[in-house]
Parts: sequence; C-alpha cells; structure tokens
Amino acid sequence: MSNAFTSLISTRFAPPEGKGLLPRERLLVWLESERQRKLILLSGPAGSGKTSLAALWRKSLIARGDSVVWYNVSADDDPVQFATYLAAGLESLDGHVGQDAKSILNRFGIGALDAFAAAVINDLHQFSKPVYLVLEDFHEVAATPIRHLLEKLLAWAPSNLHVVLTSRLAQPFPLSELRAHDEIAELDFTALRFDLSETETFLRSQGVGPLDIATVREVHDRTDGWAAGVQLVAYSIRNTRNVRPGSLSIPARPVSRNGDIVDDYFNQLVNDNLSPEELAFLVHTAACRLFNRGLCEIITANPRAGELLRKFESENLFIVPIESQGDAEPWYRFHPLFGKYLRDRLCRLPEDELININVAAGRWFAGKGLYAQAIRHSRYAGDMNLCVELVERVARPMVVQGEYFQLRKWIGALPRNTLLTRLELLLCAAWAELACGDLDAARHLLADIEAHPQNSTVDTLRESALLRSWCLLKQDDTAAALDVLSPYESLPATVDPLVAFGIRNVLAAALAHAGQFERARDVLMPAGRMMSAEQTIFTPVVARGVVALTYVIQGAYRQASDVMHKAIEEIEARRTGKAEFDGITAGFAIAAAYAKNDLVEAESMLLEHLQLIELMCIPDCIIEAHMARVKILRAENRLDDALRVLNRADELAARLSLDRLYARALAERTSVEIDRGNRPAARQAQRQLQQLAAEYKEQANCAWAEIGFYAASGEAMLAMIDGNFDRALDLCRQLLETSVVHGRLGQTAALHVREAIALWSLHHEQAAVAAMRQAVSIAAPHRMVRHFLDEGAIALRLLELVKSRSDISADEFDFIAQVLMAGASGQSYSESTEARTKQPAHSNVVRLSPRELEILTLVSNAFSNKSIAKTLNCSDLTVKWHVKNIFTKLGAVSREDASVKARELGLLR
Repeated sequence: MSNAFTSLISTRFAPPEGKGLLPRERLLVWLESERQRKLILLSGPAGSGKTSLAALWRKSLIARGDSVVWYNVSADDDPVQFATYLAAGLESLDGHVGQDAKSILNRFGIGALDAFAAAVINDLHQFSKPVYLVLEDFHEVAATPIRHLLEKLLAWAPSNLHVVLTSRLAQPFPLSELRAHDEIAELDFTALRFDLSETETFLRSQGVGPLDIATVREVHDRTDGWAAGVQLVAYSIRNTRNVRPGSLSIPARPVSRNGDIVDDYFNQLVNDNLSPEELAFLVHTAACRLFNRGLCEIITANPRAGELLRKFESENLFIVPIESQGDAEPWYRFHPLFGKYLRDRLCRLPEDELININVAAGRWFAGKGLYAQAIRHSRYAGDMNLCVELVERVARPMVVQGEYFQLRKWIGALPRNTLLTRLELLLCAAWAELACGDLDAARHLLADIEAHPQNSTVDTLRESALLRSWCLLKQDDTAAALDVLSPYESLPATVDPLVAFGIRNVLAAALAHAGQFERARDVLMPAGRMMSAEQTIFTPVVARGVVALTYVIQGAYRQASDVMHKAIEEIEARRTGKAEFDGITAGFAIAAAYAKNDLVEAESMLLEHLQLIELMCIPDCIIEAHMARVKILRAENRLDDALRVLNRADELAARLSLDRLYARALAERTSVEIDRGNRPAARQAQRQLQQLAAEYKEQANCAWAEIGFYAASGEAMLAMIDGNFDRALDLCRQLLETSVVHGRLGQTAALHVREAIALWSLHHEQAAVAAMRQAVSIAAPHRMVRHFLDEGAIALRLLELVKSRSDISADEFDFIAQVLMAGASGQSYSESTEARTKQPAHSNVVRLSPRELEILTLVSNAFSNKSIAKTLNCSDLTVKWHVKNIFTKLGAVSREDASVKARELGLLR
C-alpha cells in the first residue's frame, strides 16, 4: 500500500474503482471538448458527482494513451507533504519526471518550493505525452503555500500539462488570469446535478425499482438532482416495503443551496438502518484514512469485518473501494461525506478507547512493514516506545534513499532524552541535518554522538569521524577535516558503501585544498574506477563533481570541463540526480567556462543553477559561482551590477559564516572599485581584507590559507595602480613561490602575467616577455584565456611579443592567437579607468524585440534554457545570446532581477 520508508500512501494516488458509476455522456463529451485547457475545475457541494465524473474521464484519457496522475488531497496535507506526493505521482509517469523536484524537496522542504516548481516544469517540458494532474477535494487544502505552488505550476505550465480540480469551492484560488487567457473550463453544480432521466437511471442502478414516474420525480425534485441525496434515498427505499408518491421521508431543502441537511440524512439512515454493531464498526474504522479487512478486524475487534465490508461495498453507500495493485486484499476509504460524519462521532468516544484504537492500528501497520502509517498512529496514541522503535528501524534506509526531510521531522518529534540513548538514531539524525544544511543542529548531534558510551567500535568511530569532517568541510575548515579523516584513508572492503563514499569525497576535497591534487584524485578513483555508494542516492556522478573541484582548485580548467561534461552526459543518460549534482558542483563548471572565456556558457549556467547552488551551500561551489558572476559583469562593464552581486555575496558569507567567501568578495570589490575609479573605496575594501587575513595568518595548506593570498594579491594590485611597480613585483614573486610549491597552476599563471606587467612598467622588457612566456606555458594546455584578458592591454601587447618567439609550440601559438582574437573582438579590462567607469545608459524606455519578449516571459516563468529552446524550436545557444542581450538591456543581474525590472517597466504582466 505504501513505501515503507516514506510517508507516502500509494492508495492516495488511486481513484475510486468505478464499479457501477453512472455513465454521464453529456458531461464526458463536454470535458473532451475542453481537454486542452490548463485548468478544468469541477465544483459543487459534497456528493454532487465530481469525483465519479473525474474517475470516468480518467479512464477515457488513459484509453487514449494520455498520462494521468491522480491525488486525493487531504485536510492534513502540509506544503511539503503535498509537494512530495506531487513529485512521486509525476515520477510514476516514467520513473524520471519529478526526480529532481523530489531531491530538492528532500533537502530543503518548504523553503525551496520555487525551485521545486521549476524542476517539475522543466521535466514536463521533456515529457512527450499530455499529462492530466487530477487533484481530488482541493477544497481541503488549508496551507497557503500549496495554493501558491499550484498557481505557479499553472502559470508556468507547458502545453502538455492540464490540471483537473474537484472542489466544493467555485474559486479555490484567484482565477482571473486564467480566465483572461481562456485557459479554464468550469463545471458547477448546475451542470453536475442529475437530470430527471439520470435520476431514474441511477435509482435503477442502485437496485431500486421499478418506480412510477411520479415517485422518481419526487425523489429528483426533493434532492435537486444531488447525486449523494439520490443515493441516500435509494438506500432508504431498499429498506422500505411500500413506496408510493408522498410516502418518502426526504428533507425538503435543496442541498445545492444549503448543505446542512447532510447530517439529517445520515442520522436518519443510522437510526433506521444500522445495527449498533454496524455503527460501532464504522465509527472505529474511521480512525484510519484507508482500511482493509485485516486492519478492521484488529481495530474493531470484530471477526465479521470482512462480511461487513462486503455488505457496505455492495450497498455502494458508505465505503469506496480503491484501485490498488499487488495487495492481497482490497483497500477502501469512506465517502468524504460519511467519513466526516463518522469522524465526528469517533472524536466523542472516551479518550482511552481512542488510544486503544490507535495503538492497535499502529501495531498492525508496523507488523505489515507500513512504517509511515504505524508511526502516525503510534504518535497519536502516545505509544512512544513503538514510535521510537519504528523510527530507528527506518532511519538508516531513509538516509540511504535521501529521505532527509521526513526523517528530520520524525526524529524531531521524539523525546530528547530517548534520542540521547540511541546511537543509531543520533548518527542518522546527523546525516539528515548535514544534508539539509543545518550545521548548528548537526554540531549538537555530533557532540551527543561523541559522548555516547557505545561510540567505541571501529565502525561507529569511522562514521562519526566522517560526519564530523563533513561538518568541518561545510564550515570551510578543510585542515581540521583532513586531520579527522586521515586515519581512515585506508578503507577495508567491509566498510558500509555510504560511509566509504562520504569519507573519500570529503577527504578528496580536503586534500585538494592542501595542494595534494593527485592524491585527492587517487582517493576518488581507486584502480582507475570512479567510486560510488552502491544502492544509495549517491552515484559516481557526485564523485566526478569532486574530481572537477580538484582540477578547478589546481587551475586545470580543461580537465575540469572534461570531467563535468562526462558527468552531465551520464546524468542525462540516467535522467536522474541532476538537481543534486547541479547544486553541489555547477560552480566548478561555471569557473572553468569563465576561465576558458566561454562567457555565454558560464552565464547560462549561472542563470539556471545559482538558486540551487545557494540552497546546497557547498563553500567552493558558492564562491566560484558568485565570483565568476562578478567577473562576467566586469567584462561587460556593468560595474554597479557587479557591486550588487558582491553585496549578495557578503550576505551569504555572513549567513553561512564563510570568511573565505567574504575575503573573495572583498578582493573582487577592490578590483571593481578600481575599475570605477573610486580608489578610496578600493582601499577601504583592501583594509578590511587585510584585517580579515590577519585572523588567518597562521593557516597553511587549507582553504583558509587562500584568504592571505587574496589580501596580498589585492595589495599588489593597488601598488600597481599607485605606480609602485617594485612593490607590486615583490609581492607577485612572493606569492609565486607559494603557488608553485602548492601546484596552483591557475594562480601561478595569473601571477606570472602580473609579474610581466610589473616588469614591463619598470622598462625591463626582456624580463617581462620571459615572465609572460612562463605564463603561456602554464596557461595554454588548460586554456586559461581570461587570465590574460582580465589584465588588460599591456598583457595583450606582451602576448604579441611572446607569439613571435621561436620557442613557442604550435599549441601555444594557437592559444595566443585565440586570446588576442578575443581581446580584439570582445570586452576585456583594457580600457582606461575613465572609460571603465562609464556605465551603460539605461533610459526609462527599454525596447525588446518580440523574440526577446517571448524569451523573457519564459525566463520569468522559470523555464530552463533547454526548455525555452524546445518551446521556441531554436538552439540552446540562440536562447543564451537572447538572454544575455535581455539582461544587458534591463541592467539585470539574475533571472529574478530581470523579471522584477521587466514588470516595473510594464514589459511583463
């Protein structure tokens, strides 16, 4: 019935079986005529036939080959649960749609609903068939974020997505926009209620008749064609011997205008037709959302449960059989009307009786391995011993499957004093908190783990060391992470695959920051094979991302790009794990693309992945992405926009306690302010950077050691601007010694370029050309184009001189030609300070071409570039260029910024 390790109940995806449903041809014909609308709304009072009609239409849609996802909405759906079911329902279409959305949700919950919606839409764009999403009883939704999520899905929906809502509310959320664009089709009670012939047909189908036309008309008029009312009357008639006009006891008020007569019907039915045994059976069963014979026998203590269920099913009144697959016994739910009536009576039972019912239900579900339902009932009953036992039983499988958010929720509901006694629960809780980015909670759990008396075996010590090092890595303390994990570098074959995978990834990242690049890659690729954690959500693709990190830190950008491209190919072949991978590693691909001067590719990846990068909070990924963004804006001379990005980086650095990000931002701020001609601001940024560097002056062979490098590099830049070339040269050479020792190819090449410029400014021309020659020898194999372009006209002039040397190889010659061509045709930092301070003039009138407006609309609706290309039947590259031009015209720095500015200018609604 459900996935044992999640809160998902598969029967909530199941419509009624549809036995004995009245064919409603006139309504089905109408639905078919309106099936291309974005939203089909079936609204009417309870029992008006909305669900039955939707179930009939579902069958015809499936018969035609369309895809249908059905979800029974519940009043206790919170935003995360609703979105989880939505992702799982979409995943059922082909196993891949909704995977990335689910991964986002499992880590970030309600805080990532926009990213979740974008992932769903992008997946649906790649799905070839029409998809009908049926949400039954949408009026039950109480949480505003759920309504907002559905509004976003409807606003951004691709042409193949159609949402079908059944609701007691004619206006479940604002529909004016959909109506204005003729994207909604509505059926209300006026259309849903039976006509006279349907009332007669339905009565006959219920085993009532033959009835004279006067009696049929009386039933029809008194019930106002209300399907549930006709069904209730049919039940009464079956238990009445003499039926004649005027003899029926039917409340006279039409339910279409006033629904409070429902209890009158049920009270009459209960009093006249149910025995005390039958009523007690139904009331006790109402404690469960879904039930079958075995469960009912336990919670009602009635051995006749199967007989009673068959009776009620045959009466087609109280219970609704549900489509289910693979279950030995059928599952049922109550009709919503009668279910509410029964739950009201259930809540009036004595408290001890309610507790006993839920204890019995919890233990029955636990015995069947249906842990989500077992935990729900045991928590309600206060059976904490069973609850703790069940959570502990599922915690490890949930970690392996990446079900972090639900696991955090369950563990968070346990008594702390109980949690402290369970080492396994503490370990799994730490996994979940680290995966979801709550470092404070993770640190407290790690302290509890280390203090636990059972944390003494080799396996638990190894796992707790991994968790501690992972936490340190997220805090950017790579030296401490390396110290913690070094004793565990050699892993026996018996180690848990997930733990081994984690150790190798964290160890490799820490080794890379210590300058041990080859060793880091050897850790990740034993015997030349990319390692993975078998039977977990982690794949070799994640390890490839860490390999790319080692190359980016080293400055081997070509290799980083190659690794990332292979990883992306693998992800596209697997069609899963993209969101996880992008959030963890896209910053490295962005850095590599920028270094190679593929600004369009770098900007495109920033547009698509920056939100996920910020959500994942991987220090190196965040730093590389944001600094590449600043450099792109500098290259485009959009300096005010670059400062806004740096302000955002400062906010992230403060929120995440990432001093290295703050240091990189200060270094870039120094450069931007120099470009703007604002030397006092540049010096202020440099003073702040020097103060920060002083706090880390003792750090070496770790990520924090980079802070001192940024400070010295910024000081050299200011010395150059001030004309103090001797000081600049001295600082460059000091930094070169460190970079060479640690194998930092990118830093070494950049420093040789600056050394060459300083020597040239001191009129040491031969030495300058020799230094530039060294820079070329390092940069050419890795295609470090921006290392030269970003340094301006003198660097390009020196390249011209190096190009004419006889010791230049063919590959180096081609590389120099590539850089010079880029410098001649594109933007570099070669202009004078005065020219660099001129910003693009953005008047109040921004004119976009029709194509740009079309693309901007899709961008504002969170379409990926690939989805836009598919929608508009053009290439990805075309979309990238249009997006870049749109951003330039609007002076925007992000998709969200472009959307906001476009709306302010009246370009978007």
